[in-house]
Amino acid sequence: MEQRRRWLLMWHRFQRLVIEKAIEKDPAERYQSMRELVIDLRRLARQAAAPVTERVPSIAVLAFADMSAARDQDWFCDGIAEEILNALTPLKGLRVAARTSAFSFKGKSDDLRTIGEKLNVTTVLEGSVRRAGDRVRITVQLSDVQNGYQLWSDRYDRELKDIFDVQDEIAKAIAERLKVTLSGAKGERLVEQATPNLEAYQLHLRGRALLDRRGVRIPQALDLFQKAVELDPEYAAAWAGIADSYTGLAITGAVSALESKSQAMAAATRSIELDQGSAAGHSALAVATLLYENNRTRAQKEFERAFELNPGYVPGRCWYACFYLQWARGEFERGVAEARRAVEIDPLSSYPSTILACCLCTAGRLEEAIAAGRRAVQLDADAFVARWALGVTLGTAGKYEEAVSTLESLAEMSGRHSRAIVSLAVVFGHWGKIAEAAALYRELLERSVQGYAPHSYLCLAADAAGLREEALTLALRAWEEREVTFTLHVRHFPEFRTLRADPRFAALLREMD
Repeated sequence: MEQRRRWLLMWHRFQRLVIEKAIEKDPAERYQSMRELVIDLRRLARQAAAPVTERVPSIAVLAFADMSAARDQDWFCDGIAEEILNALTPLKGLRVAARTSAFSFKGKSDDLRTIGEKLNVTTVLEGSVRRAGDRVRITVQLSDVQNGYQLWSDRYDRELKDIFDVQDEIAKAIAERLKVTLSGAKGERLVEQATPNLEAYQLHLRGRALLDRRGVRIPQALDLFQKAVELDPEYAAAWAGIADSYTGLAITGAVSALESKSQAMAAATRSIELDQGSAAGHSALAVATLLYENNRTRAQKEFERAFELNPGYVPGRCWYACFYLQWARGEFERGVAEARRAVEIDPLSSYPSTILACCLCTAGRLEEAIAAGRRAVQLDADAFVARWALGVTLGTAGKYEEAVSTLESLAEMSGRHSRAIVSLAVVFGHWGKIAEAAALYRELLERSVQGYAPHSYLCLAADAAGLREEALTLALRAWEEREVTFTLHVRHFPEFRTLRADPRFAALLREMD
């Protein structure tokens, strides 16, 4: 009897799928042969036979289109969409696609069904913004990705000062349409007014847009965040942006720890003082504590608090996986697992794939690391850190020619960034091309006279050039100055593997721990 019931259920599902397919088929695209019809019927039969699973409410908030006359409000449109996305993310019973993956469809012509499949969501929110002076018009529509039907749409004509109220109304309307239960008291806001100063808010949005691209854009982002807190000293999100900017500059060797530590620590602490519920603030403090104070206990505590507040905060997941679990603690497989989780949350973003490549490389899983690195570059060909991670991984795997080609192109596209130069020197050293490594070491030495070059970079380049004693002296200086580029990479990152084999260097590592 049960078997008969299952067959009937499957037959009814098959009939429904065939009818839906017939309705959606454009008359101009009717089947040209019996073979096409049979292929479609077989596919629908497989769908009908598949186990019935409940559709979990899920949504992707796409980047809003800029409909302003000058088309110069991209950063503002993205900020509005991101605020709505962030408001929906904590709601129980609703899965929200990560920002970078959702925004990756900007300017593309993918249909709703394709977007739904790539992001694994059931609904998509699209929108447009037209801004004129102090007036703003926001048009939104929520659609079902399976059939393209519009579930809800609305238009909001408001003054700019009401922007947070509009975002809150949109987020609540979406929750209502998707039948998601709102936690908290009735009337509680989903979108809080982060700052009463609209100019500070706009500066923060522009700063985040730049910081997300990293590389040479970090100083520009820092400047915007600092202007935002000058206008509103109690703007928690902008303080977190300042902290992330300083640690980002320190990680790439653009500034010294002595120059950036006090600002990064103070900004992260201030962010949390102003907003205890900020996952970004707690992640910023976790990274700053780990990098500048070598304090793994407090870093772990801050990371865990960030994940309690927002389990889907991708930057925090990435830093926890790579900086803390792997490079600070040596827990390689846990780091890989966390990095994979970040990729699952934000599958179309280059940065999580870059971090996964770094984690797999550190764990010695080099073929997987190369594949992840290639995917990261494919997702964002202009991403400095993605190309760097691929180059380092190729060199670690002994694929020297391709590693050199990758890192040389990175050096050229970045104005010969010191991070690219030192990694290139390391590859040449492992390849046995000592003269080439020595030339790059001299280039870094000249740069250290004219400006700033971390001792850790000079240490790696000197060792690649066959100058072990000089390298050890530079390593000691790097530790004495608590260089972020040293404390972050020295324990487990593959570039330091030949130095770690030296007993004198191993003694330095024991002192660090």
